[in-house]
Order: sequence, then structure tokens, then C-alpha cells
Amino acid sequence: MVAYLSPAWVEALDRALDAVVAPPDAPDLVVQYVVLADAATQGGSGAEGGSGAEGSSGAEAAAYHLELSAAGVRARSGRAPGPDVCFTQSLETARRVARGERSAQVAVLTGEVRVEGDASRLVPWRRALGGPVAAALAGLAPGPGRPAGPED
Repeated sequence: MVAYLSPAWVEALDRALDAVVAPPDAPDLVVQYVVLADAATQGGSGAEGGSGAEGSSGAEAAAYHLELSAAGVRARSGRAPGPDVCFTQSLETARRVARGERSAQVAVLTGEVRVEGDASRLVPWRRALGGPVAAALAGLAPGPGRPAGPED
């Protein structure tokens, strides 16, 4: 089993995204995901009081990015140079979204996920990414019998 957000987890996500077909005329994009250690984000403005990313500048627990292009979607470990969009969240928020306990949209709207860049550029990709990415994340989410992530 792979630990959530580990390099092996990102490799498994990359394999799961092999079936994603780029929509016609969708722009090439790099989407960065930054996960902050929970202790650093306490006191953020998350809806449930404490696991939000807004205004936090805590320690980074993990980072990975998606490269979206006509050739498909690739997942890569680490930070990308000059991403088009960046989503920053606490480790607990990332776990809850991955397990389906919290929708990504609600997490963004409540400040649990901070968005930098022009997220509207993702709109042409919404159908191609929605189902496959959600399924891949659900299959790789932390849970019973699966390592929970960077701090565990």
C-alpha cells in the first residue's frame, strides 16, 4: 500500500489518469496542489474552525502537480515551475476531500482551499477530469488499512 501524498501515491495517481482524454481545444495547463501540515494551518478560516488554508503560510507537507495537455494528463511529485493554477490546503482538508467527506467546491468556497491563478481556465477540462480524477483520488484516499500520509 502506498502512503497518501507520497511519491508512490503520485505515481499511482499518474497511472490512474492514463485514461483521461483531453477535450478538443482545451488549453495546456499545469495545476499545482500544495498540502500544508495541519499544525501550521490551525486558526485558518476553514468553515469548521481551523483546517483552512486561507492566510496560512505553514510548513509544506506535500506537493504534486498535474500537467494537462492534448497528450493527456500526467501527475508529478513536487512543485512545478510557474503553474497556471495552484490549490493550497491543509492535510486534513486534503484527506477529507480525497475521502469524499467534503467536496472540493465547498472547500474552496469556505476558504479551506486557497486558489491562486485563473481557475476558470480549468472549465474546458471539467468533464474530462471530474469523473476520472475523483475516482482515482477515491481509490487512493487514506482510510482503513491505507497509510494516511506525510505525518503518519
